[in-house]
Amino acid sequence: MTYHPLTRESGSDADRRRQEAVDLLQMIRPYVEDMKPHERKFWNDMQESSFCTVKQLFWLRDLRDKFTR
Repeated sequence: MTYHPLTRESGSDADRRRQEAVDLLQMIRPYVEDMKPHERKFWNDMQESSFCTVKQLFWLRDLRDKFTR
């Protein structure tokens, strides 16, 4: 049982969330210098993380949208 309905929209399992996070981190790498300090800290922290929560994945998607569109 999922703990939140948004889990289905996130890619559902931990492995798939982490893989998407890795892809998003690479996608927004060119924009790190343009990020606000809290965004840059989050990006750096996620580089070292071995997991990705649903909330973190949504924030990474927001950063992708902010910087690549």
